[in-house]
Amino acid sequence: MEKMEIKAAIKNGFLSSDKNIIIANQAFYGQAQVKGNFETKGTIHYSDAVLKAPGFTVPKGMN
Repeated sequence: MEKMEIKAAIKNGFLSSDKNIIIANQAFYGQAQVKGNFETKGTIHYSDAVLKAPGFTVPKGMN
């Protein structure tokens, strides 16, 4: 996959990509980890709700 492109608002999300992440003009609530470029024209609201959710495990190779 060359890029991750999000066209809808995300609430309580955790995005991880070894390429690029593009969020269209939408709100994003959560955390993102990206090796490439991160681009958005929308608003970003930090939230660690996903990381604290029961059963969530951190992706392999990430602390």
